[in-house]
Amino acid sequence: MTMKKADFAKFTAALLCCAALTVTTSCTDDDEKQPALTFTPGTATIAADSTARILVSGGTAPYTATTGDEQTATAAMAGDTLLVTGIKAGRAVLTVGDTNRLSGRFVVEVQEAPAAPSSDQVSKKATVE
Repeated sequence: MTMKKADFAKFTAALLCCAALTVTTSCTDDDEKQPALTFTPGTATIAADSTARILVSGGTAPYTATTGDEQTATAAMAGDTLLVTGIKAGRAVLTVGDTNRLSGRFVVEVQEAPAAPSSDQVSKKATVE
């Protein structure tokens, strides 16, 4: 009978050690939200074949930029400026990161480029009488 009590005591001690280890290794810092990068303006709607300049703040250069849809828009950084170029109509989410691993997401809406005037419209001249 004493063997069972000894086994129970060992099991209870091991269980308490595991519980104590879990409590001491838990970190409340993980629950705090890190600040995200900010963009000015906060969103953009651009035409295909045009480029928007977006100011990035709240982080430390150098910045990197990637696009979630290369068929819709491209992203590049020039210092603290995000250069967004529209490719075709659609929506793309761009991700910008800094040297300290802060990041932010920027949404761009790309609209079709205005249609070029037809050759008939270009060749017509207005006459004044």
